[in-house]
Amino acid sequence: MPGTLVQDALAPVLHDGDTAITTATTTTGTGVAVAQPGEVAVELAVGTIAGSSLVCTVEIQGSDVLAFSSGVVSYGRFAAIDEDSDDETRYLSAYVDKAYLRSVIVTSGTVTSVVPVITVREPHDRRVVGWTA
Repeated sequence: MPGTLVQDALAPVLHDGDTAITTATTTTGTGVAVAQPGEVAVELAVGTIAGSSLVCTVEIQGSDVLAFSSGVVSYGRFAAIDEDSDDETRYLSAYVDKAYLRSVIVTSGTVTSVVPVITVREPHDRRVVGWTA
């Protein structure tokens, strides 16, 4: 159905979770092209968390410039993640009018390991790439 948000291998990934975040730090993702303008759902799969007094925030930013050197806007933040947020999946809905999105993950406290996976769910009729999964 036109406009239906889909979950498949073509979805833009803002943070792949291949490498665990193991220190208190700020992790700024690389810009990823998205179909715009339009509604998207940004999915945050938290995964397994190890640590104590962990606080992790995730902000989604947009820009018309891949380097995010100007015109940066915030599309919102997920509720703070703590050590009790193991294996949760959260969603952030936004109307995107910028060509690129990225995630900014800030962790503090005693961080042993947190592995967030952040994926953009776009309407199926607004694909950025021309190949299929």
